Order: sequence, then structure tokens, then C-alpha cells
Amino acid sequence: MVSASLNWSSLLGITLVILGLFLMVMRGRQSSQPSHSGQDLPLVVSYLIAGFILFFQGWRLDPILQFAQFLLIGSIIYRAVKDFSSRP
Repeated sequence: MVSASLNWSSLLGITLVILGLFLMVMRGRQSSQPSHSGQDLPLVVSYLIAGFILFFQGWRLDPILQFAQFLLIGSIIYRAVKDFSSRP
């Protein structure tokens, strides 16, 4: 049985999956610059796995844990955007 509901955790999971897919697409477009390709693949895999876990199992989290996940993922997205914008 698959249980998924639309709450903060599932929205954060969807956000992580979208961020992982975005990094995967941008990694394919910037294949001529191999300086960041070594760190992109583990990030994409971890974003996808964590996003799917939060989407399908996030309904089990207490509200304070959902808020903690929100803070962690917010900082992850901030650092990813900052790192991506500083690439040549």
C-alpha cells in the first residue's frame, strides 16, 4: 500500500525531486566543463532518494520534524542555487 498525502513534507519531497532533475539536466548541458561533474552525480542521486522518501513517508513526521526538514531543505536549495549561479 502506498500512502502519500499533500502536506509540507510531500511538498518538500517534490521540491527535492525537481531540484535533482534540474541538476541532472543542467549537468548534461554543461558536460564541456568537467570541474563540477564529480560532485553533481552524488547530489542528484541523494536529492532524488530523499525527495521520494519525503514524498511517500513524510506524512508520518511530527510537525516539528516537518519544520526541521523545511529548514534543512531550504538551506540545501539556497546553497545549490548559490553554487550553480557561481559556475562559469
